[in-house]
Amino acid sequence: MVKCELIDYVRRGLKTSRRSTTVYIKRLPVPEPDGEIDDDHKVVFSEKLKEFSSHHPELTINEYLKANSIIALDAAGVATDDLVNFFTLPEYMKIELSPLYDLKETGDLFCEL
Repeated sequence: MVKCELIDYVRRGLKTSRRSTTVYIKRLPVPEPDGEIDDDHKVVFSEKLKEFSSHHPELTINEYLKANSIIALDAAGVATDDLVNFFTLPEYMKIELSPLYDLKETGDLFCEL
């Protein structure tokens, strides 16, 4: 999924006092300057999704975008500058970043967008 650009990652994206963890993040289509996603971009992204939608044939690009419109964290640690900077990419401009700053400082790490 990394090769087809559906998932990206940030090495050492979360840091605890003992270790750092790579954070894997679902990619989103790049929006136009007005924040809307062009239909052509949706088609290209939908084609990428088709390869992985055999288990969920009802998955559409609109459902994918809706399900991935927030950062859902079950994590502990501190978000690194690299992770915060990743979310400055244009496709994440509508994503609320407060979950990155509201983490506990210790415990197990898991991040999902």
